[in-house]
Amino acid sequence: MSNNELVVEMKDKVNLGKLVRILFPGVPIGFFIGCVFGINSILYGYGDGKLLIYYLIVFCLAFFVLSLILHLYSKLRKIPPTIYNNSFLLCTALVSFFALYILSFITKFIFQHILKDILDINTRSFLFIVFVSFILSFLLFIWLSRLYKKARGYFLSALIVCLIAPWVFISLKEGSYFKKNIYADQYVPNILLLTVESLRYDYLRYNGNSQIKTPAFDSLAKKGVVFDNYFVQAPYTTVSLSSLLTGYYPFHHGARQFGQKPNSKYQPFIEKLADNGYSIKIDNSFSSILFPNLSRYNTNINEEKASVLKALYYGLIEFPFIINDQLGELMPFFFGEYCFGNTTSSRQTLKLLQQIRYNRKKKWFFWVHFIHNCHWPYGAPSYFTKMYTNNDKSIKTYFSKKEIDYLNENPKAITDDIVQGIKATYSAEVSCIDKQIGIIVDYLKKLSLLEKTVIIVSADHGELLGETGFIGHGDFLNDALIHVPLIIYLADSGYLAGGKRITNLTEEVDIAPTILDICGIDTPQKFDGRSLLNIINSNNWHKNSIYSEVFRDEEKTFLLCYRTKEYKFLWNSSNNELMLYNIISDPNEKENLANRFPEMSAKMKRQLLDFTDYPNLDALKPDIKAEIDKDVKERLKALGYIKE
Repeated sequence: MSNNELVVEMKDKVNLGKLVRILFPGVPIGFFIGCVFGINSILYGYGDGKLLIYYLIVFCLAFFVLSLILHLYSKLRKIPPTIYNNSFLLCTALVSFFALYILSFITKFIFQHILKDILDINTRSFLFIVFVSFILSFLLFIWLSRLYKKARGYFLSALIVCLIAPWVFISLKEGSYFKKNIYADQYVPNILLLTVESLRYDYLRYNGNSQIKTPAFDSLAKKGVVFDNYFVQAPYTTVSLSSLLTGYYPFHHGARQFGQKPNSKYQPFIEKLADNGYSIKIDNSFSSILFPNLSRYNTNINEEKASVLKALYYGLIEFPFIINDQLGELMPFFFGEYCFGNTTSSRQTLKLLQQIRYNRKKKWFFWVHFIHNCHWPYGAPSYFTKMYTNNDKSIKTYFSKKEIDYLNENPKAITDDIVQGIKATYSAEVSCIDKQIGIIVDYLKKLSLLEKTVIIVSADHGELLGETGFIGHGDFLNDALIHVPLIIYLADSGYLAGGKRITNLTEEVDIAPTILDICGIDTPQKFDGRSLLNIINSNNWHKNSIYSEVFRDEEKTFLLCYRTKEYKFLWNSSNNELMLYNIISDPNEKENLANRFPEMSAKMKRQLLDFTDYPNLDALKPDIKAEIDKDVKERLKALGYIKE
């Protein structure tokens, strides 16, 4: 071998050794963390094998780059670039990163729960917290990196493993994730109620909207029972959910104003499920506002007693999904379908999957009200918005509550471009919630629970998207607000005759008696609603009409609606105006026929009074309180529904 060949060979060995020193500390740790994130996501029901591969690629590359940066840093600090020292620096960087996360999390917790009544917290405050935490963690890294000559590195290496280990422990503490339900050989109906805030009937593909991508909804509709003429009792949440929970119309249960609690004698059907051995979990901020006794079933960490340790525990559980959200925005091509973003209901989906797993050996009733999707502010992760914008960056895809308020105060500002952007963004939010529902259904399959679970999917009300010069809900009784989807699904078709569409008129008050009927729970209580099982399996009853109402707080105006399949009758209490619309020929309710057809208007008025058993329309007008309860007002303010 010549001298030149020997020099080349030695040079290759040196370069190879240098590459190994750079690769070794970074790539194995990146591989390990990628496995932790991927397996954690799969076990929680959020991910699959493809997501695991994406994690491995991204984390290995990211940590290789980090190792390269630390390699250069070691040269600047004149630290010998050995595998040992590089590994030490990498562990130091990771410890500093976790110090950033934990420090900012604790500081944010203190601001939110301890100093919230003293300090005015806003976005800038949190950005300042993160900035200070980053500076402190960087200084921590500089200080720790100076210890490389004195410390052996084992302590920091062990510490980083201890910081990652809780994810593995939390993920695996339940043991067998996919163990078969012990009730597999007998019928014990689990009930999963999923209600979506502000979901319109006509923004689902199975309802004829070919522009919308909703494969999960479509699959449930194909195998379940679809109710094409299902209506809610009010176009805002608290009144609507009061009727769902009690099975009574608003003029009976008494919750007429937004935020008003029902009369104490009207109790939620959920208590009857609990009395009959059902494990109950509810993720719905409004339920405990309306019925404080339901708060004991709440899965929301914010509703529980504040604790730093508890907050850190839940923070560790959610941390991989926080990273996943960021990756979804940075790399939507790879991670977009797994990213739901902080403005969506992904945390609610995660908590639901946890509850399903923990209670898989019991019979249970779980209710999740997805409050963030399809509701102002409008905005979905880019992966979903691109489905409806075709990458046209000129289409606006985020609308804040402040912008929506401005547009409603200035209807002339609602241009065609604004409506196009709102509809595209709303469609993206519908697809986003569809993805989450698909994840939930797939997880039930993994646990062999789908065949033994009745899934009910609906909404509390719909949403106006600028078509009538208004954006949002709560002030009108258009069909876009009170006509919402309803699907009842059960894989065991021998118990529930699936694969059909019901065109009969049905209402929100029918949900409570239906669920109790499915569970075989008899009650002497006579609801305003009726069990839908009778109409599903035998079609032996039908309704002639439905009832809805709304109270406009600012105007102190009361509107009521009495609707048949063909006609819609409305009364405005402020001017005693009667309105009559032919829904079949005038679905957008443009032409008031009350003056042209006074006999028909009078007939529907008589039918309404007979239906409600009230002597006149004025008697139906609610006796509204001047102020809602102080505690209710504070909680609605925290949710962003009430402004000072």
